[in-house]
Amino acid sequence: MKRKLLPRVLISLLGVALIVWAAGSLVLGLFGEPATAVVTHIRREGGDRAETVQLGILTTSVTLSACPTGRK
Repeated sequence: MKRKLLPRVLISLLGVALIVWAAGSLVLGLFGEPATAVVTHIRREGGDRAETVQLGILTTSVTLSACPTGRK
């Protein structure tokens, strides 16, 4: 009995979490306020990391700054 119950409970919890996430996205889409931001800095790195990286792959870091009251 316990063996069959645990997977069902875990899948049910996952389903509830996904439903809550979808509802939150829907509410933000309907009632959320749009915001503007400006890209302030872009940095590309390649090969400076300690781990093994394939050749030709870059790490890109983008910095955004929010504009107060929607100004650009």
